[in-house]
Amino acid sequence: MLFQKLHTIQDDFEKQSQQHILGYSRSIDIILFRINLFVGLNKELADAEASYEFLSTSDEIRYYKHEKPKFQKYGLFYNTLLKLELNVPMGSQKIKNDYYENAFNQIYKTFNDYQEFIIYYRMQRTDKDENLFVRNSTNNHIFALIEAESMMEEFLSKINDSRSIDEKIKDYPMLTWTGKLSELVLLVKALVLSGSINNGKATIKDVVTYVQIMFNVDLKDYHRKYQDIKSSKNPTKFLDYLIDVVNDDIDQTDEKPFIQKKK
Repeated sequence: MLFQKLHTIQDDFEKQSQQHILGYSRSIDIILFRINLFVGLNKELADAEASYEFLSTSDEIRYYKHEKPKFQKYGLFYNTLLKLELNVPMGSQKIKNDYYENAFNQIYKTFNDYQEFIIYYRMQRTDKDENLFVRNSTNNHIFALIEAESMMEEFLSKINDSRSIDEKIKDYPMLTWTGKLSELVLLVKALVLSGSINNGKATIKDVVTYVQIMFNVDLKDYHRKYQDIKSSKNPTKFLDYLIDVVNDDIDQTDEKPFIQKKK
């Protein structure tokens, strides 16, 4: 199935793209590796896509609007990043800082050029989906472009802080998950399915990566853990427990005025 192929390819790319990218032309070899990796994987995806018949228009829209941009954005981002890093000027720190500051102007230009699509993206509109997000549309890559520009904006905003995410997180108090890892996986899955993070655009891999750092845990086998949960006798046991805990707290809070009145 095309969707499964896409997810496998995306996971493969992300697993091989964990190393932190440094600015000031210090990571050109890493960027080149990722571009070549993307080209190879994208060729596999294109071959699978060419022979695939979508079951419905809604399936086709979902693929080009929501699924493919999560992978396609990497090709757009790293090609733009390579051009940026190859042209970092020699000279003072101020010259280099000005160079990166000017790169924000290109993002602003993209905003002006594609403002209509960006507003469509932000408002989560659907009225033009059948024209925009189908196989033969020349604009079916537009959400990938928007997400790639967001990646570039984030890169530029952090250019003078070359620390990894792990290093930056040490600036904050460490929190450690002390419950069962399977329960944390279930909680993450529930949050993703609820669409409550990034307007429903965050994948379980996105949230797992974040949670691993925030809670100092290893959830690399989250797929297996979730499958184990699904096959258990009571898959939602932990979520049911959370509901009970909250309800107990609400009940106790509601009782306080009554107790005080009796006194």
